[in-house]
Amino acid sequence: ITWDFVDQLFEPEMIQALFDGYTGILEQLCNEAENPTITSDELVSSVTAYNNTKKDIPLSTLDSLFEERVLESGDKTAVVCENSSVTYSQLNSMANQAANYLFENNYNKCGVAVSGEKCIEIIAAIMGILKAGCYYVPVAVDVPPARQKYILENSNSSLLIDRKFLNNNIFGSYSNEFCEKTHHIDDIAYIIYTSGSTGTPKGVVIKHSAACNTILDINEKFNVNENDNIIGISSLYFDLSVYDIFGALSTGASLVLVKDQRNVNEIKHILRTNHITFWNSVPAILDMTVSSMDDNETYEDMRHILLSGDWIPLDLFDKAKKKFPNSDVTSLGGATEASIWSIYYPINKVEEH
Repeated sequence: ITWDFVDQLFEPEMIQALFDGYTGILEQLCNEAENPTITSDELVSSVTAYNNTKKDIPLSTLDSLFEERVLESGDKTAVVCENSSVTYSQLNSMANQAANYLFENNYNKCGVAVSGEKCIEIIAAIMGILKAGCYYVPVAVDVPPARQKYILENSNSSLLIDRKFLNNNIFGSYSNEFCEKTHHIDDIAYIIYTSGSTGTPKGVVIKHSAACNTILDINEKFNVNENDNIIGISSLYFDLSVYDIFGALSTGASLVLVKDQRNVNEIKHILRTNHITFWNSVPAILDMTVSSMDDNETYEDMRHILLSGDWIPLDLFDKAKKKFPNSDVTSLGGATEASIWSIYYPINKVEEH
């Protein structure tokens, strides 16, 4: 028996283990075994160990994770946007007002669409929507009316709120306290719509438990904590923003919003003035940012860079390490349906081949 394989793709030990397992099955078949099994103990043990990813993750609703931090970090900065900022307690008060508006107006277990504008008010509204037992549906501010109408109807969203609506109708008009908890970890947390490349946008429905599972696991893997400053680059209707918001606000970290992800000058200003420690974006935005930096421009505070959503250029790792010398770089992937990410790979070196 001869096996042909590409030696640049597979380690010799792996091929040998697979070959031993294969020939072992053939031997069992020759001996008329009814249920042949892989006989390579090494292969069985390695596969078993690799797939043993079971972990006890205490699931909760996303808003409950935030409320736990409010009790511990009430006076700490929660969200920064341009020249404005709010503490955890202030953001919680705003969220409670939004929740009271929804509850008192009988919005229950339904979708509430939110404008894709990134600002403190919208972040507070998202948290308030969840507190009220509803789910949020981000809608881009510049989409055609027909697409917006489709998303609202398809997601069963009874309301569309933006910054102006919040300031004119909710904030300052409702109580800062909210105690009506009627939802569960298996309730819907958000629906994010795909770009609609096949014709009709598809709404991806994610429950609290699923998103919480990813967020808590990522926070533990990368030791995200109250000392971190997370830059919020991605659009609200892209699921990387889900981690930016809840990854930050479930740990006591500060979320610093980028108004325009195409504005590298804004991004560099935020990196410099807000001592950003955690970056999460598609590779193109990081590539665009580091390519615009001066030769001697570095940012020492950055400790983690997460890249996902697209292919990572082979030269980006080295370019990033030069500008962020203290950072670890990790490649992640996963469908929106898998609650942001389902795989990750720490990049320590890019081989020449």
